Amino acid sequence: RPRTEIDSNRARRGLPPERAMKELHLGRLSPKRSMRARMTLAFTLSIALLMLAADSALIAYSRHSARKNAERLLLQGAAEMQQELVEPTIKKRPLAQFAHEEGSELRALGLNLFLLDARGRVVVAPKRFAAAWPLSEKKWRTQHIPWRGRSFVLALPWERRIRDLNAFAFALAGLSILIIAACALGSWLLVGK
Repeated sequence: RPRTEIDSNRARRGLPPERAMKELHLGRLSPKRSMRARMTLAFTLSIALLMLAADSALIAYSRHSARKNAERLLLQGAAEMQQELVEPTIKKRPLAQFAHEEGSELRALGLNLFLLDARGRVVVAPKRFAAAWPLSEKKWRTQHIPWRGRSFVLALPWERRIRDLNAFAFALAGLSILIIAACALGSWLLVGK
């Protein structure tokens, strides 16, 4: 049989080399150390699962809340637009002028207003987003308001909000890793030898 190197402490205890190698291979340590390792592992895993559940819930809630806020804002802007479109003063103003005036008011809410003709071409758009048409669903949340063969489109920039939500998720994951590491170290020291 080929001789293998084994831990000298095990050899002194009188374990046969095959059993010592088997214990070493299975990762079994002395009973006291094993209890410490098992307790630390159990505590760390339970904290990790708890942090995973809490992080997942927070991230899901923040994404849901952002979507609901965007929908609420778009519906509020659409309601204001429809109210303005019903007023008799709109007939006295050119539609492009009306769109510019309403667009400046809606920008205070974070919304952008586009006016489309009957063919779907942009007639009026915010200056910084004029080249953004057609709007990507990944980058914008929109609400269409048809009016006399034309349509107004309220648009909320969404790409920046997604980046903010992703940054929040990464920060939360980093914080969770630090908390798990601190808990593992604390439990290792607390259990003792």
